[in-house]
Amino acid sequence: MPRPLIASLFYSVDGVAEAPNLFQHDSFDGDLAELMTEAIARIDDCVLGRVTYQEWAGYWPGAEDGPDAGFARFINGTPKHVVSRTLTQDDLTWQNSTLIEGDLLDYVRALKETAGGGIAVQGSLSVVRQLVEAGLMDRLQLIIHPVVAGSGRGLFDGPADTRLELLEARSTRKGNVLVTYGPPRGPRRVPAGRSVHQGASGRVLGATVLRRRRSERCGPALVVRRRVLRRPRGQGADLVSPQSGLTMMRQGVSSPHRSVSSTPRKPTAS
Repeated sequence: MPRPLIASLFYSVDGVAEAPNLFQHDSFDGDLAELMTEAIARIDDCVLGRVTYQEWAGYWPGAEDGPDAGFARFINGTPKHVVSRTLTQDDLTWQNSTLIEGDLLDYVRALKETAGGGIAVQGSLSVVRQLVEAGLMDRLQLIIHPVVAGSGRGLFDGPADTRLELLEARSTRKGNVLVTYGPPRGPRRVPAGRSVHQGASGRVLGATVLRRRRSERCGPALVVRRRVLRRPRGQGADLVSPQSGLTMMRQGVSSPHRSVSSTPRKPTAS
């Protein structure tokens, strides 16, 4: 069975994915930290664009003794596959880094057929877009913050027309909405909708199933499941804390996995 290819992007309500550190404000909460920690546990390889690689390589190797130690140990020890037309293998001095040579799509197809867990695409909007449009992305998660950014680049700027299937939707206590998409899996039937009920605290108490009419344009019905993330009692320290999540954001991390360099200056998002 092919390994799952996953990407997560921080998003604004008006569809901006570039430089999320400029619009996230205080939306990164414990729920998102929990989500990112859970996601990291399932990742065995990462794919990085050139800009993300160069920014991360200047920060994470020296962060294993600081407040971001959990994620630093994870990303430093994880195999990293770097997409670049200008870097060479000799330029990749960060441990466990390999240059992707040849066609990106062929490389990722082959990687998905190897043994191991999930493969996370980190940071690069152009790489994520190529993989989504090629039908190779198994789970594309958009973490939508309750804010209008006003300007900035989105994931699908341009004329692309790509069908996706909604796999899951969640909300967090601070009003973030996490929607996960995958490639269409063909026609299927779903029951008519159950309603969503929310208490005064805003917690989702029920579930919802949304139904779309079948047509040439709309295609199969889609299912949406919503639930609030909750931290299990007695859970230990997380790989990703709200503080380290903010570090990643200031760096431009776009993923359950992150974007997260002299006193190294933490790089800005690309």
